[in-house]
Amino acid sequence: MLDFNIEDIKGDDNQFAPLADGKYCAVVVAAEDGQATSKAGHDYEFVNVQFKIIGGNADNRRVFRKYIYSHANSQVAGDIGQKGLKSIFVAQGNSGRLTCDALEGSGACVQIVLKTPLEGNNGYEPRQEVAFVNVCKQCPTEAAGDSVEASGDIW
Repeated sequence: MLDFNIEDIKGDDNQFAPLADGKYCAVVVAAEDGQATSKAGHDYEFVNVQFKIIGGNADNRRVFRKYIYSHANSQVAGDIGQKGLKSIFVAQGNSGRLTCDALEGSGACVQIVLKTPLEGNNGYEPRQEVAFVNVCKQCPTEAAGDSVEASGDIW
């Protein structure tokens, strides 16, 4: 049962405010495969990707994106998700078989572009999203190698 004194909670109340739209260096720290059924009853498969921001004022913040790569009722939705996952994989310098293990095991820095659309979809308010993933050309040096860890992940 929820019951706690909010005066006991310390820290910045604005710590989880949305990040500003723009470009950020990031690494993939988690990529989890999943399956679900839409409200309309259509099965789909997806990968939840967790990016960790590297450097700057947003250092260590997390950004999440669900990529639907197979949808029983929409080939287009699956194609969009597959292209998004491919863009991450290629930006990491990978080629060949794309798997969740390969995505999260790379440790390579990528550039993510966060964008908030002017209008929402399907009755929802506009929500910031990872619009693009590109090769990162300005990665902080600490992003390389084993120093990038998934510690503190919330999945």
